[in-house]
Amino acid sequence: MKTQFQGNPLIEIPKNIPSYNFLIGNFGKEFLEEYNGIVKSNYKDNSNLKVLKFTDNVIKGSNSYSIFLVNDILSKQGLRTATSSDVQKIVNKDKSFLSGIYVDLGIVLRTKNSPNEYLAKQLGKQAKERNYEFSNKSPLVFKASDLELILDNNSDSGLGFKIKESANPFNASELNNRNDGEKFNQTNENGIPIFDNLKVTSKNANRTLYTREDGLSRFYLDWDSDLYSRSGNLANSNDDGRVVVAKDAEGVAQKILKDYAINLQKERDKQIDKINKKYEKALNFLIS
Repeated sequence: MKTQFQGNPLIEIPKNIPSYNFLIGNFGKEFLEEYNGIVKSNYKDNSNLKVLKFTDNVIKGSNSYSIFLVNDILSKQGLRTATSSDVQKIVNKDKSFLSGIYVDLGIVLRTKNSPNEYLAKQLGKQAKERNYEFSNKSPLVFKASDLELILDNNSDSGLGFKIKESANPFNASELNNRNDGEKFNQTNENGIPIFDNLKVTSKNANRTLYTREDGLSRFYLDWDSDLYSRSGNLANSNDDGRVVVAKDAEGVAQKILKDYAINLQKERDKQIDKINKKYEKALNFLIS
């Protein structure tokens, strides 16, 4: 894509900051063109992926299948889809930005039962092979960056999931069904609700968590900034859906490593030059 992604600052720092935005403007148009091309060539024009459209200068629509493909395409641009942790930062900064829309964040695996029994078994088998534990007491959360979307003729949707080598899913006991309907305001480092010890009845807690008992479910932020991990409908999409794109700043640690690598290369070249000079001197001594 020729057009560069333009994001809003995610934190209040003068420069070199992470940013976020929807898929808008020329960047959004070009992205959708590339996305639709990949859906047609790599995914047999699967109808469950043809849910994005560009209207009112923004891409609308989203579901649990599309978000994984969207993330893969964005990653080639050094971008990614927002995580549950990112959306909490956005809510803290400007709740109105996400008001009235929903944002897909990934999927949650509890058991190999319904809903989505076939996909739950497919993903559960891979999880066990990778020594990832999951249960209805400790659901396993897959972010958009954790899974590769694949074709699967045995699936009702014609699509399936493959755990990436780089995957880093996490368990979230808070998504246990016993917390269905519980109130919260803030989330932890993984973007999972933090509950008061007194089972949150505080008037200050105005967001709600919705969970379920079994199977494979969708994970998304809803219109009122509530968190849903209850729905088994992975394919549903409407115009309220948005893809939130995040761009990470070059962190201090990353810059230090980059500078270190440059200095190390300079030192290596310097040492090689010294060794070559010593070699030439020794060789000249032997010849003479």
